[in-house]
Amino acid sequence: MPQSRITLSPNIQILAEDLCAITGVSNFASLFGLMLTRYGPHLKISWQVSAPEMQIPATSTDAIIAHTSSSSLLSSKKAQIPPEHEDPMITRLARLIDDF
Repeated sequence: MPQSRITLSPNIQILAEDLCAITGVSNFASLFGLMLTRYGPHLKISWQVSAPEMQIPATSTDAIIAHTSSSSLLSSKKAQIPPEHEDPMITRLARLIDDF
């Protein structure tokens, strides 16, 4: 099997060690493989999704209209991700963000 090496900055290495402890994997290579298999398809699909253009509304009525239109834009982008590629944690967070 071919090998590849990566260098982690100290602050990322601390995070990686914490994630190893949380997930129960024994090394960084296993952690990286876990992250690729769990989050890779979602990242691949959503990487090029552009954020809606933000504008500061002039009045509170404009704020409601802007929020409604940006929410519908985000919902239409989310609908493009096939359900089998959605990560359950991201789906839960998206619902919380939508409620906020």
